[in-house]
Amino acid sequence: MKILLSNFGAHVPSVPQSIEMSTGLVPPIVITEGHIDLDYSALLFFDRIILDRDCYERVVASRIAPFAHLRSSLRYLREEGYLDLVAFKTHADANRARIEETAAAASRDLDTWLPELRKQIENWEKIKPGMVQALGKHMTPWDQYSIGIECYLHETTGKIEQAEAEKLKSLVFSKKVRRSAGEREVLSRLLVPFLEMTHLNLVVGEVVGCPQIFDWQTLDGFYRKKFEYHLLRDFEKERVPMSAMKELFSLAFKRYTPQTAQEWASLLQDDRIRDLRERVVQARAEGENFDQDFAQDALAALSTDQTRLQQIQKIVGYITLPLELLPLVSRVVTEVATRYYEHKILKPHRWLYFSSRPAMHR
Repeated sequence: MKILLSNFGAHVPSVPQSIEMSTGLVPPIVITEGHIDLDYSALLFFDRIILDRDCYERVVASRIAPFAHLRSSLRYLREEGYLDLVAFKTHADANRARIEETAAAASRDLDTWLPELRKQIENWEKIKPGMVQALGKHMTPWDQYSIGIECYLHETTGKIEQAEAEKLKSLVFSKKVRRSAGEREVLSRLLVPFLEMTHLNLVVGEVVGCPQIFDWQTLDGFYRKKFEYHLLRDFEKERVPMSAMKELFSLAFKRYTPQTAQEWASLLQDDRIRDLRERVVQARAEGENFDQDFAQDALAALSTDQTRLQQIQKIVGYITLPLELLPLVSRVVTEVATRYYEHKILKPHRWLYFSSRPAMHR
């Protein structure tokens, strides 16, 4: 199964390519153990990754030190055949009018989209401190605010002015029931980049036959509304594989989270990946929460069944005692019986053994 990684801000009609954003260079990333890389726990539900060719080339050519780990990962994934490159710009240019018209029309519906803009800004403010710490001096003034605010200031003043940016944020979070025509116009313009961005990724996904899109989590609200209002698709259902897998590792088995491209690729080669995927889907369908209680319950069930297996192994050994005059036959019978019961009893726990593999090899 394939997953398309977004290229934040690139090829979006309303986002000037002259804006110098370090965060705009990269696909959706996470910060783990001091380095920046892809979110491999969420990607465990997929076997191939689709990425914008321009994005790949920019990251690989970048001299930004904090991106060193990400550069190495993308090269590895490309060389090992896990990463396919697609020219997003070609599809963006071919569908520019459609993208612009759809976004412009939607931006007038403030009741639908303004709440999602507020969530985006709130979520960005939560993750920004980590980005500032990871990127250091490479975090430019154009990385500090929501992309809608940055595009508006770029068009109106050509620079980031903190006072003006804060005024725009205040307008977004204002509880005023009646807004002036000017205020409504500004809010619409703040929404357009997000509406164009999400629509562009959906168009590219449609063209390349990859409906699964992985973008920055701050944009989930925009995708949810796009899916439900325009595509008539269940966003939550389509997000289950990624979000559930991410929760499993981040909340229940954090120390086992795959942290490198090599670990991710190694896990994909293990046939127990299917067991893990099936268990995640089953748990979510049954309403189970991936937390410490889930982890403890899973380990307790495994311990119980291992005890049961040990008891059966003793019984099998006892039953085969009369064959001790034929030791080779006795050993073969015992081994075959043991393998049978191991498969039968421990099969439901194969995913649990699998999930611990990354940490075992560090």
